[in-house]
Formats: sequence, C-alpha cells, structure tokens
Amino acid sequence: METMLSHLGCRVICKADGEEALRCAMGEVKFDIIFTDIKFGKSIRNLLYLKLTCLVAGDNLARMIRGTENTNSKTPIVAVTSYSLDSADQKLFDAIIEKPLAPARLQHVLENLCYWKPPAPRRASIRMQREPSTPQRTTEKDTDAPATV
Repeated sequence: METMLSHLGCRVICKADGEEALRCAMGEVKFDIIFTDIKFGKSIRNLLYLKLTCLVAGDNLARMIRGTENTNSKTPIVAVTSYSLDSADQKLFDAIIEKPLAPARLQHVLENLCYWKPPAPRRASIRMQREPSTPQRTTEKDTDAPATV
C-alpha cells in the first residue's frame, strides 16, 4: 500500500504497530487521510518473560482519534481489512477497503475523501527547445592580437 500511494504522488508515513500509529495521529502533524488495518498488534515481553500481546486494533485507534480533541480528530480514517466488511464498525470509518488492494479503489477513496486528483500523465519524451545561438562578437583587439604559442 505504501508503494501504491507513493506512485500516486502521496507522501506516506508508515508505522509498524497501533501504538506508534496512535502516537503519530495524536501528535501535532495534520494528515490528509489515515489508513489503518483492522487487526494488528505488537508482541512485547514483560519482566517475567511472559509473552503478551498489546493490541491497538484499527477500530480502537479510530475510536481514540475520534474521541479526543486533537489535530486529526476530523481527518478521514479508512479501514483496510482482509476480514469481512462486517467486522469493521461502519460508524468509525469513512471508508473500508478490502485486501488485496486495487489501485483503482485506492484512487477512488483518495478522490472522494481528500479531494485528491491523480497526477498528470508524463510525456514519454520532452524535447528541449533551444534558443537560437547568437553569433560571437569579435572585437578589433581579438583580430589584431598576436597569437601565442
């Protein structure tokens, strides 16, 4: 998804887990749109070496962003899921996209939620136009000066 967004001309900030994403979204940076996976987590170990999983799932992330007054509380949030669409709380998200992602669907969401327009197609070859060169002026000194060898 990061690669697809980059190819569309978007600047992307990715976070590995829900805790990092939450800190970033609740910070001072205003985002145009937030994409979150419905289910993702981070494994941590406590002092007793028991394996625990600290989950900040996408729906909890959206609930926390929307439920507090912050820079991104009105930012569109899009859920990305490989689960059924019914697993996402429709009220928390502005859109829900199923995996595998289709570039056309991603573009559609960006156009509708961010007023984004696709970049103009690049021309295969751009010819540089040259200005006509001006003849070099010669002065009397140049013609009368002796040549040095």
